[in-house]
Amino acid sequence: MFSSKVIGARFYDTNLDISVRDTQGHGTHTASTAAGSIVKDASFNGIAKGTTRGAVPSSRIAAYKVCIPNLGCSTSDILAAFDDAIADGVDIITISIGGSDLVALDNDPIAIGSFHASQKGILVIHSAGNEGYRGSIASVAPWIFTVGASTTDRGIVTKVALGNGSVLVGKSVNPFKLNGTTFPLVYGKEVSSPEQCDEASAKECIANCLRDNLVKGRIVLCDNFRGRLEAFRAGALGSIGLYEGLITDATFVVPLPASALTKHDFSVVQSYINSTKDPKVDILTSESIRNLDAPRVASFSSKGPNSIIPNILKFDHTRGIVGIIYHSLVQMFMISYLSLEIYYIVSRFYYQPDVVAPGVDILAAFSAKAPPSGIPSDKRSVSYSILSGTSMACPHVAGAAAYVKSLHPDWSPSAIKSALMTTAWRMNVEHNPDADFAYGSGHIDPVKAADPGLVYETVQDDYVKMLCGLGSNTTTLRNIFGVNVNCSEGFKINPKDLNYPSMTINIATFQSNKSMPFSEKFPRTVTNVGRATSTYKAKTSVELSHLYKYAGINTSLGLTASPIVKFLGSISGNHKRAFGIDISFDIDTGNFTKFYAVFSCKALT
Repeated sequence: MFSSKVIGARFYDTNLDISVRDTQGHGTHTASTAAGSIVKDASFNGIAKGTTRGAVPSSRIAAYKVCIPNLGCSTSDILAAFDDAIADGVDIITISIGGSDLVALDNDPIAIGSFHASQKGILVIHSAGNEGYRGSIASVAPWIFTVGASTTDRGIVTKVALGNGSVLVGKSVNPFKLNGTTFPLVYGKEVSSPEQCDEASAKECIANCLRDNLVKGRIVLCDNFRGRLEAFRAGALGSIGLYEGLITDATFVVPLPASALTKHDFSVVQSYINSTKDPKVDILTSESIRNLDAPRVASFSSKGPNSIIPNILKFDHTRGIVGIIYHSLVQMFMISYLSLEIYYIVSRFYYQPDVVAPGVDILAAFSAKAPPSGIPSDKRSVSYSILSGTSMACPHVAGAAAYVKSLHPDWSPSAIKSALMTTAWRMNVEHNPDADFAYGSGHIDPVKAADPGLVYETVQDDYVKMLCGLGSNTTTLRNIFGVNVNCSEGFKINPKDLNYPSMTINIATFQSNKSMPFSEKFPRTVTNVGRATSTYKAKTSVELSHLYKYAGINTSLGLTASPIVKFLGSISGNHKRAFGIDISFDIDTGNFTKFYAVFSCKALT
C-alpha cells in the first residue's frame, strides 16, 4: 500500500528479489533525505535528536529497487529502472549506487541511462563514490551531476572512561547505556583461540578468533575497529578498536557498546591495560558535539581527477525519483550572480566532482526491516538511523535541483546543473588540501541557485561532438546515444570546449629548468535567465594556491599568470551570447603546480 508521500515503487527480478521492501535501510534513508516529511523529535535512540525534514518535504517519491544484498546491481535492472522512471514522468533522478572502478561510458549503465533521461528533460544526480583517495571518482559523464560529500556542524562522539580516571574521546554511534559502571577490559589476544589465530589476528579480533566463554561480561580491546563484529558474534559486552585508515570523520552504528579511538588514544589504552592488574573501562552513550571547522570534504568522498574524459571538471507539483521527487512551488530570495572557476592542473589527469553537499552523520528515516548496524544478527528495529557517504550527499543535491526546477519548470537539466555549480561557494583550501579535486565547484547554495543570472546549457550534439573529439567510434557512440553518428571533422570539439560550467585544461609539461609560456582560449555560450535587460560585468582574479605533492615529487612555486578575459556587452532576457576567455601564463616546467583563476559575472542592472 502506498501513501501520499511514496506514490510508487518497483523492483526488478534479475537477481530473484521478490519484493520492493527495503531490507538494508539505504534506500529509505536516501529517499527521506531528498523528500521526507517534517518530523519533530526524531533521533536514533536519543542520539542527534531534533526536527528532521527532507530537502524538499512537499515532494513525492517513486522508488526503483535495482540492488540486492550480497548480489549487487545488475546492468539490465539499472537500465530497466531508468526506462521506467522516464516513462513514469519523473523530473529528477537521484541514484546513490555505483562501483569503485572506472567504466567506459559505453559500458556504464548509469551513464547510458542518465543520458536518455536528460534527453527527456530529467536531471540525474549521482554519488561520486566512497573510495576517498585522489583519482577514485567513478561518475564521470558530463551529463550527470556528480556529488561529493561534506561534513556538517554536528559531530557524534563516544567517550571511553578508563578505570584510572582518564577519559578518551572516540567515534561511533553507540546508543547503549552501561549506567556508569566499569567492566573488565581484556586484549583480544588474551581471549582468543591460539590454535585458530596467530597473535596479530587475535589482537585485531579477526573473525572466529575470540572464544565465546572468555569474553562474556568483558569489553574487548582490538587493534582494528572492525573487530567489533567478532566481539559481537562472540557475545562480548563491548569493544574498543583502533580507528585507522582513510575514514576519519564519519561514525558507524555499532551492534554493541563500542568506540573507535585514534592511534594516540588507543596507545593510552594499551599502556593502561599492560600496566594495570585489573583494568576496567566504561563506554559511554554517544553524544552530539559542534564541528567548528565544518564544512569540510569528507575523508571518504571520492576525488578527481579522472582519466576517461579529459578537460572536464566534473507551482503545483514537479515530480521526481530516487528515482524521486515531487514538490511544491516555494518563494525564495533571488540574486543575480555567476561565479565560474577556471582550473589549470599540471598533471596527466583532470576532473573532480561537480559539487559537494552534506553527507556525514546524516540522520534520516530507516527501514524497520533492516538491521541498523548492517549485521544480520542485529535484531534491533529503528525508524531513524545515522549514515555517512556520498549516497547521503546525493539526495541533498537532488532536493536542491528539484527546488530550482519548481521555480523554473522550463529549465533544461543542464541549466539547473549550471545554476547549482556556478553559485556554489568555494571551500577553505587549507582545510581541504585536495581542493578542486575534492569539492569541484564548491558547496551547494540552493538559495543563490534559484537566480544564477546566466547559465551554461548543453544539448545532445554537444556531447556527441565532445566524444567524437576524444576519438570515440561509431559503435561506442551508438551504445551511448542509441543513434548512428558519423564523426566527421566538422563534428568534433576538444573536451575543454564543451559548454560546461567549469573550465579545465590539461597541460603537457616536461621536467626542465626552463620556464614555458602557455596560453589557451575557452569558448563558451551563456543564456540569460535573469532580468530581460541586464548588463554583466566580467571580473577576474588569480589565487596562487598552496602547492601539492604529486607522484611523490615535492613541488615549489614556479608559476605566474595574467589572465585576459573578453566578454561581450549586455544580454537580453533568455537570449544567448557567445564569449571567450583567454588566459596566459609562464610555468616552471620543473615543477608540478596548480592555481585557480576565478571568473565571475555580476549583474550591474
